Amino acid sequence: MSLVRYNSKIIITVALISLLSACTRENSLKENQNKRSGESQAIVDARQFFSEHPEYISSAELEQKLYREFAQVTTVPAYKEMSMYQLLLISQDRLTH
Repeated sequence: MSLVRYNSKIIITVALISLLSACTRENSLKENQNKRSGESQAIVDARQFFSEHPEYISSAELEQKLYREFAQVTTVPAYKEMSMYQLLLISQDRLTH
């Protein structure tokens, strides 16, 4: 094998590895951004719920009841894709009915 062919293969291999690394790194960054975005949305949802229902903030007993119900609701597979706000509403509904 000539030196030129060998160098060309090395350059191509390095280029492919770099490209794959860049793709992997970009996907990791997107996943991290999506996780942060999801966490941020959960915080926004919780703030919205508690601003609409301040009774859960002012009463430790109600807050504990809501928390226990929320813990049960989050184990239901049908609710897996719901937002924090929706889960809190379902928890509240289950408490009041």
